Amino acid sequence: MNLKNCLNLKILINNNQWILGLVTKTVSEYNEPIKLRRNLKMILDNIQNCKKYEGLNKNFQKAFDFLKREDLDSLALGNYEINGEEVFAMVQEYETKDLENAKYEAHKKYIDIQYMLKGAENMGYSSIDKLKISTPYNEEKDCMFLEGETKLIKLNTKDFFVLFPEDAHMPGMLINEKNKVKKVVVKVRL
Repeated sequence: MNLKNCLNLKILINNNQWILGLVTKTVSEYNEPIKLRRNLKMILDNIQNCKKYEGLNKNFQKAFDFLKREDLDSLALGNYEINGEEVFAMVQEYETKDLENAKYEAHKKYIDIQYMLKGAENMGYSSIDKLKISTPYNEEKDCMFLEGETKLIKLNTKDFFVLFPEDAHMPGMLINEKNKVKKVVVKVRL
């Protein structure tokens, strides 16, 4: 088996250990969607593998179809309706920042699919049960803020994170120095 053709699947589970090489067939041999639900945590993968995750949520196909649009690069900054309140996207551009005063965020109503269109950033990640709530959950904004130990994971161009309600995340962190990134965040209702 040619390792370059293997599906590069990285999933973080409850005990914070990476499972690599979960799928042992080559991408061309593996045609069925991945249907992992038990103990599922944050997912990090490349957009070329997005079809494998469509079975995780009834609206993931719509979300990934939006991220695969040919004109995605040229979309103006702002919000885009995909399927009403069920699925919508936010096209963002910003400069990455250092960790000083950064906080984790988490959501209860929506899953985040954060896709790096241009550039690269570090994303802070932790399970919410390992952090301290600094700002209680705001139902209207679907957001709470948390503090704790920072673990950074790099998000490169054409890569995406899928972040579930248990996944506290700290987007927009610099890698070595500040740089400008363009990212699309698709919100998928649970």
